[in-house]
Amino acid sequence: MLLNIVCSQTVSAIYALFLAAMLYPEAAKKAREEIDKVVGKDRLPSFADRDNLPYTNALALEVLRWHSVTPTGAHSTKASMTISLTVSSDV
Repeated sequence: MLLNIVCSQTVSAIYALFLAAMLYPEAAKKAREEIDKVVGKDRLPSFADRDNLPYTNALALEVLRWHSVTPTGAHSTKASMTISLTVSSDV
């Protein structure tokens, strides 16, 4: 039963990533370019590459935030807030 739940959550997350890539092709292209630059085309990315893939990592986290596969509580705020992120190109 637990394996079935984990598998369905993984599939839901992958579907959300595909949806995001279709809705925001420029973000998908930027992530692909980063992966090709850091990893190359001869192998798949691994967890060891994670520190060198800040945009791709941020994209994955944003997809999970945007389309959470598990309930995370109420999505409301009492005040407006702005969050800015600066990613250095000196990797």
